Amino acid sequence: MTEPAHSDDPAYDLSAAPAPSDERVRAPRPRRIPRSRAQHARLDAREPAFEPLPFPSYSLDDARRPFADKLALARLTHWRPGLQVWGLSATLGNLSFATEVLLAPVATPRVSVHGALPKALIVDTIIPDTIERFPWGGHMGMRQVDAVARAIDEARTSLVFTNTRSQCEVWYQALLEARPEWAGVIALHHGSLDQQVREWVERGLKNGLLKVVVCTSSLDLGVDFLPVERVFQIGATKGVARLMQRAGRSGHAPGLPSRVTIVPTHALELIEAAAAREAVDKQQIESRDTPQKPFDVLVQHLVTVAIGGGFDALELYDELLHTYAYRDLTQQEFDWTLGFVEGGGATLQWAGSRMPLWSELADATLTMLARAADGIYDEPELRAVRPLLELQQKWSALPEPGVLVVELLKSREGHRFFCYPFAGRIAHIGLGALLAWRVARDKPGTFSISINDYGFELLCAQAFDWAAQIENGLLSPDELDHDILASLNSSELSLRRFREIARVSGLVFQAHPGQQKSARQWQASSGLFYQIFRQHDRGNLLLGQADTEVLLQELDVRRIRFALERMNANRVVLTRPKKPTPLAFPLIVGRLREKVSTEKLADRVERMLAELERAAQR
Repeated sequence: MTEPAHSDDPAYDLSAAPAPSDERVRAPRPRRIPRSRAQHARLDAREPAFEPLPFPSYSLDDARRPFADKLALARLTHWRPGLQVWGLSATLGNLSFATEVLLAPVATPRVSVHGALPKALIVDTIIPDTIERFPWGGHMGMRQVDAVARAIDEARTSLVFTNTRSQCEVWYQALLEARPEWAGVIALHHGSLDQQVREWVERGLKNGLLKVVVCTSSLDLGVDFLPVERVFQIGATKGVARLMQRAGRSGHAPGLPSRVTIVPTHALELIEAAAAREAVDKQQIESRDTPQKPFDVLVQHLVTVAIGGGFDALELYDELLHTYAYRDLTQQEFDWTLGFVEGGGATLQWAGSRMPLWSELADATLTMLARAADGIYDEPELRAVRPLLELQQKWSALPEPGVLVVELLKSREGHRFFCYPFAGRIAHIGLGALLAWRVARDKPGTFSISINDYGFELLCAQAFDWAAQIENGLLSPDELDHDILASLNSSELSLRRFREIARVSGLVFQAHPGQQKSARQWQASSGLFYQIFRQHDRGNLLLGQADTEVLLQELDVRRIRFALERMNANRVVLTRPKKPTPLAFPLIVGRLREKVSTEKLADRVERMLAELERAAQR
């Protein structure tokens, strides 16, 4: 950085600057950015404009990008109070809340506009020829490749969505092997590919030159390809909104239906598929929340505005209060952030200057299981998995709304506790650790935890009286925040969040354009800041933000609390099956996967399956 280009301007005299709360803040600017350009940009923003200005804020809870968008929007509305803003969405369940988040700084009247033409959305499923009674994940649905290839043949152009990059690569190779003649008209698209490659694929889709593209969420949003007639979803999407969003990539023209075909990777996902279709039909779309007061983004915003022409601190503070995320920002917090931008905060003065089941789909899945418990198999997916569900009911019980199923099983490896809240993977991580920590307070024990979207397993060498523990408040939501942080290595989780906060706020510098700095280098730098703040500046707001994000985002404590309250209110059905049930089996396999190689795992799973099938046939 150099001295300002116009250092004779009194507004740039930093030596005589008053207190942060009432000063006019200016930052030294690089000589390559003339002051006149910043001034003209600011003046241009105040002039009448007739062209739309897009803000691609794709999700309320999408990392840091929406916050920067909303801060920029607040800046524009401060300059032009009559600014008109439009928000577009087809997959938000809480539109009124989203409207408030987007339009908080906007003074113009609010009008809700809905499309007059109904959009047909077809959700169907490719049901495998054979259904296993003891499902387990990990094989990526490869048994469905031929069926998917035949379905792709029927459409002009198709998108095949996967949930991970590795699955994307595997499915691309498998489809190419199944249809060698597709060479040149089948492509791959995910975030790790070079941008030029991705743009080539997108042009091919738009021009109708490609038959099929296997992709990840990189093609979820912001792209319109008219030739696409059909979408395939490999595995469950774990959310209604995402399924609808991906379905909307097809039939992207007035009057044309959108069609998404779910390709289950194991039998339990057939139930999810039926639940997802019913949730779409009933428009049971997930609500989204938004985090509050991310200080790393605020630091970045203050620096940006200072370099872009400067700001009056009082005016900017008032401007921030008109945004939804910073509406409760205190003067003390704003002054701290301003001081941090100027000098690095109290600690750094020495230097001179960081995919889960959504509740709607989980509830719909439990409703499907309740139908099965009553002997109602009125969906093709339910009929396909009827042998599995009937065996689960015979050996134990089926989870359903208002019923929490707990299974206790003694094996050669120890005592197993299975619980099926259907709260999603992230919540089950916290729930498993929480319950293990609570029971071990009175009787020490070491637990191995396995989780999936449907439930979790606790394995321990010692036996516990789980019925008594449940009776004595094991599932109580009281003292949840304290217990959940005590049950996990919260400091390590907080450090992981702080790394991203340090990066966004500018504490660590990744690299100049064209240069590369290793992840280990900037992680070490952010770790050093973290330790310094922990030891010498525990009131640092960036540190507090990391702790808050661990609870609200890393662990999603709100979802854990909701799940725990529901578990505590539900009727607990505790069973003691002699063999692992169809719901327990994938949890056992999931834990084994972390211990043995893929080849050894497959052999062991085959032996376990053979033994369980013999028991099921008796």
